[in-house]
Amino acid sequence: MAILLPYTLQTYVGMIQNGGSPKYRRLPRKGAHLADPGCEKLSKALPPSYLRGELEKYNQIETVMEEAIKHVRRRSKLQSVFPAIYRDETVKRYAANLSACKSDVSKEDLKNYIRVRTRFDLEQAAAVVVSAFVKYGYVDGAVRLVRELGGVLAASCMWVEPNVPLPTQQAVFNCPESLARKLQLSAAKTGMEIPLAANYRELVPLLMRVRRCKPDTRCLNIPQWMFEEAGLEPPAHFKAAFCRGNGATNPVAPSEANSIILSRKHFRCDQRQIYRLFRYWKPDIRLRKSIKKLENKVLHGGSWIQQRALDTDDVALICYYFFHFQRRLQRKVVSDITGCSFLGKGEGAQLYQNNLAIKSTFEKVLLDIAESNGEGVIVAMGDEDTLALIDETCLLMKEYVDIYGGGSTEKLSFKKGEAGGRGRGPVDEYNLLCDVLAHLRQQAGDEGILDVPGPTRKFLAKDIMHWNNAWDDDAFAGGRRAGWEDWLQQRALIEDEGWDVVVRQSSSTKGA
Repeated sequence: MAILLPYTLQTYVGMIQNGGSPKYRRLPRKGAHLADPGCEKLSKALPPSYLRGELEKYNQIETVMEEAIKHVRRRSKLQSVFPAIYRDETVKRYAANLSACKSDVSKEDLKNYIRVRTRFDLEQAAAVVVSAFVKYGYVDGAVRLVRELGGVLAASCMWVEPNVPLPTQQAVFNCPESLARKLQLSAAKTGMEIPLAANYRELVPLLMRVRRCKPDTRCLNIPQWMFEEAGLEPPAHFKAAFCRGNGATNPVAPSEANSIILSRKHFRCDQRQIYRLFRYWKPDIRLRKSIKKLENKVLHGGSWIQQRALDTDDVALICYYFFHFQRRLQRKVVSDITGCSFLGKGEGAQLYQNNLAIKSTFEKVLLDIAESNGEGVIVAMGDEDTLALIDETCLLMKEYVDIYGGGSTEKLSFKKGEAGGRGRGPVDEYNLLCDVLAHLRQQAGDEGILDVPGPTRKFLAKDIMHWNNAWDDDAFAGGRRAGWEDWLQQRALIEDEGWDVVVRQSSSTKGA
């Protein structure tokens, strides 16, 4: 069954707002008209039949588009053709939607949206994609895509309001421009010119060249996580420092011809900035950072989408990965349209916004256009092993219990009639791991892997449990064992007695 692209359901903590209506946006100050040549060209690609799903309740449906184009500036004609609800506001909104489909969107804009994880509503993302096609001369492709947008063109607001910031998220480990610039200035004090690093792969080799003036064999203490972010193998003297543990003496190596010799003041300043980036010596900070990295890798496909989208110059491929990324960034829905009751078991998976497996005709056409070139499209987890990711997720869940429950799940359970409501740690982080594990279970099923961890419940807020008398639904209520506990023992990732992790973990489960 063909599914037309729906608009984004607006939610608050997963509960649908405004009865499931689309997001209302103020009309652009500069009026858009259907008589505009650009709008008229796109609107002609949309036969009236595509509007029937949204507008079938109104009369004279076959003439809506035709009359709107011909008589948009003749108010008297519009009043005689359109029902009351279609006067002025609806025509202006429709014209503004078509105008949004020919905005100025470049390839670099699309790549930057992916890089900083800018989240649009689905109808806005569709307009961004069509705009990029129009800008680079893919008019036929733009026309094909507009034909699949009848519903959102008629019912939603697709433009981006100029003064309303869009939600963004920086990368988990974003290259610190301040440190890169400080290192460049410190080197300039010694008469040496070095480039300004744009990422960790460029920054770490520069940091390895730094030496203190006295003794000139002392190196900066570069943490292991920085080498992992740069994708570089640490030299022997840094590996020796890792073995001595965090906070040990700085690595030592002879200075070389290209070494950056800094004064004591500049050396210590740069070292402090490195330590401020990420307090890797604290287990709770390290855990939360690992969870965020895993979320970006599994739920948002950040690693492979960014790699493929940023390395290509084909606008159709970039648009495809951009829209696929937007689908991953959408907020999940947990309530019905009224926002008053939770969805039943299995109902959430039937919603387009919740289920990536449901594809709209817009996406199918976009995929067909993107695959028409020589490069093709790959939508997968790349080289990541699903079972290894499941292992990593379960180990992080166990680490959460170790840090915040002292290794005991019982200490993380609320009991009816007992006072107190704190001490369970950042429960949203554990609940996020539950979402990651659920996604990986589904992915494993798609790959034909049947042996996966059992059910894992989330933490519930104490007021919700009290209101609904749902004390038995909490994560570890009544001594319930989570599916990840049995999985870790089954996979021999922990000892049968106690909570000691076996040393032979896969490389993908290494901490920062």
